Amino acid sequence: MLTGDGSPHGDNSEAATPRACWLLDYAHCGFDGPARLHHEGVRGAEELELWTDVSFRLARLGRVALLTGDDTRATECHERARRLAARQSHRPAEQFAETGLALRPSPTGTRSPSTTTRGYGTP
Repeated sequence: MLTGDGSPHGDNSEAATPRACWLLDYAHCGFDGPARLHHEGVRGAEELELWTDVSFRLARLGRVALLTGDDTRATECHERARRLAARQSHRPAEQFAETGLALRPSPTGTRSPSTTTRGYGTP
């Protein structure tokens, strides 16, 4: 269990798992670290021609761009990921990219009901 003070120890002072320590490091490195890691992953997957993996990694890179406020970069990454997934006929990867596109803020600063709830419930 991770505590609120940033230490990787539980309430009974047991050491955290290696994955928990890695997640803490990932969270504390800012958005430059994850963006760099995802970019390297895209490059590696492209070299190996793992196109579905490239699509998922591009969409994750788009998510990081969304979190940093780089909407243009986010759109570019998600669009490229969507096109690549569609060419591979991999619907889950295409939907993952489309979800990233739906997360973009609209030019007016509000989300369109068609991209948030698909007409069901309230946004």
